[in-house]
Amino acid sequence: MADEEGAEGGPDWPPGEGAVRAIRLADERPALIRPLRPEDDRFYPAFASAVTEEDHWMRFLTVGGGFRPEQVRRLTHFDREDARAYIALDPAEAEMLGVSRIHRVDGREGEFAVIVRSDLKGLGLGHALMEEVLLGAKALRLASVWGLVLRENWMMLALCREFGMVAERGDDPTLVTVRLTFP
Repeated sequence: MADEEGAEGGPDWPPGEGAVRAIRLADERPALIRPLRPEDDRFYPAFASAVTEEDHWMRFLTVGGGFRPEQVRRLTHFDREDARAYIALDPAEAEMLGVSRIHRVDGREGEFAVIVRSDLKGLGLGHALMEEVLLGAKALRLASVWGLVLRENWMMLALCREFGMVAERGDDPTLVTVRLTFP
């Protein structure tokens, strides 16, 4: 994937953060990644229809697709002192391709999440969104990040391994906690 730095992503991001990044997916499709803004809530209905029920289950651990209005509001209106979120967009169609987020959960520890449109899995978009998550975590001065992943979500587990995350088994046999501690 090729990267190009671009314009700032929004006025409420600290200086030096929030640049728009242009990338190319493995199929040569262009995409832009930038900080998520409150007005991006308009992209969620179409995005939800492009995420299969299985992929919704893999990410949100709930049955059924779509996003409730209060969920979209919570995802797009967040405290930038304790969280960062990034949206991937199709520059030609102005469609949401994926989203990632990191939020502080306890002092210097953060929880992350990544989801991409079902038809775009395996093309490098999740990787690019995870890169943004980790940059956001460093900007928040987090010492470590973690995420809950279904044991059957082998694509996400492989992605996390690419970034050096360690899998930890907990009490729930269906879930794995993946964790990365920064040096």
